[in-house]
Amino acid sequence: MSFTVPVNVLPSKGRGYKIDQISLRPFTYRQLLDYSRLPHSTVVQRVRRDMELLSTDVDLKEVSLLDFDALVLLKKCISYTQNKDMTFDWINEAGKIQKVSINADNVDWTEYPDELYDIKSIILGGEELKVKIPTVNDFAITLNKMYLPRGDESDYKIAVLLSSLGFNDSTEPSKLEKTVSNAIWDEILLLDHFYSLLSGTIKKVKVVDDSTGKEVEVSISVLATDMFQCLRLNQTISEHKIIYKSKSSSRHN
Repeated sequence: MSFTVPVNVLPSKGRGYKIDQISLRPFTYRQLLDYSRLPHSTVVQRVRRDMELLSTDVDLKEVSLLDFDALVLLKKCISYTQNKDMTFDWINEAGKIQKVSINADNVDWTEYPDELYDIKSIILGGEELKVKIPTVNDFAITLNKMYLPRGDESDYKIAVLLSSLGFNDSTEPSKLEKTVSNAIWDEILLLDHFYSLLSGTIKKVKVVDDSTGKEVEVSISVLATDMFQCLRLNQTISEHKIIYKSKSSSRHN
């Protein structure tokens, strides 16, 4: 079973794609076990884990980094449920577990501004650097080549910028990495602005906190943490799929 996603409905609106659609399949038991065992305590580790998950369905060279978060969410969604309606556990302000439901077709993607596609290059460290919108594969190569002291949000941001500034094709990648990392004054603002154009594909989900009655915004990435728990919340075992030896046999809860 596979689900077809037209690239023109993704956050990038299909810009830069050579294919018209992407097919995603629910993850198998083996894939779920493998995914669950991979390290995911840092931002970079979580990204690597999701890249491995997505690579089972599509060539990462064909996927824009702009659509990475959206496709990972859709992949998880069709793996939890057949109708794209998902339920998650969420800890509200009172510290109580609350059920949160969303539909993948109604997720509000942040649209990328035209400015991103109009930028030809930026001046950094006195040099003109050509700008490109990287594929997920470009980003994976950058992560493998660059220095990642902590694997945290800072390393992740610099990796996104480097993959967009020709790091993988550079004859002096270490120099480029230092140029980005050591930027000062208005160049800091330049890099931060450019990163803001490249990021933020999934808006937060609005949830009414049962303990306060107030509407709050919750990140989807916070909701979809424990894969097996998400499956338990969204699936039940059909009784006819377990055949007992006799009528007197009973299941253990």
